[in-house]
Amino acid sequence: MTLRSKLSLMFSIVFLLIAVLSVGSMLIFARLSEQMGSLRSGSEESRLYNELDRNLGDIIDAVKGWGLTADPKYKKQYFKKTSAARDSFGNLITVHRSKEELDILGKDIQHIIDISETVIRNRAPVGDPEVIERLQHIDTIALDIIKNIDDMQGQSTNKILNVAKVGDDIKKKLFYYHSGLIILISLAAVFLIISIRKAISIPFNELLKATELISKGEMSYRIGMDRDDEFGIVAKRFDNMVTELESSTQR
Repeated sequence: MTLRSKLSLMFSIVFLLIAVLSVGSMLIFARLSEQMGSLRSGSEESRLYNELDRNLGDIIDAVKGWGLTADPKYKKQYFKKTSAARDSFGNLITVHRSKEELDILGKDIQHIIDISETVIRNRAPVGDPEVIERLQHIDTIALDIIKNIDDMQGQSTNKILNVAKVGDDIKKKLFYYHSGLIILISLAAVFLIISIRKAISIPFNELLKATELISKGEMSYRIGMDRDDEFGIVAKRFDNMVTELESSTQR
């Protein structure tokens, strides 16, 4: 094998090793990015559930306030919070993956809004037995809705906890991987240095030593290099040249 082929092979091995390690790093960071995306999604879900829960509570308070006092401020608050609840639910649809759960929750919320509308549209709600009955019905439905929201928010919280757990595992794997990466790169560097020294430095020093000794008149010195690369060819030709020169000198 020629010297050029040996060097090409050594550098190819090193570059292949670096490429494999780089691909491994990319896969780890891709998984880490995926978990970060899940974490953002879970956090956003939890925030929207809190927002929706709060808006529903404000809607119920506004309906009760109107039904018991007929104060106009409660009517304004009702329409404002109803719009906010619809916005929260619409945003929740974009991040929540279970469409079936959201459909059930959406129907329950619409049901409570429909009942609330009958109270809000009543111009004289104070003391109306029908209004009182509907307010009680709203309380019953609201408890179920809030329980469902809490359960779904719990799922989002579990998702965040799972992501945190997986993140810790990835962090450990990343530490071990990078430690292994440093060790492998160090070994590859040592291997490359030793291989280059063996392939170039040692035979080159042998040629320098031979020329120095021959120049001092030691015609019996031979390199005797057993290599099949360029240095081996040069060494054999040098030995042949010295042999012929020695024979000529003797003659």
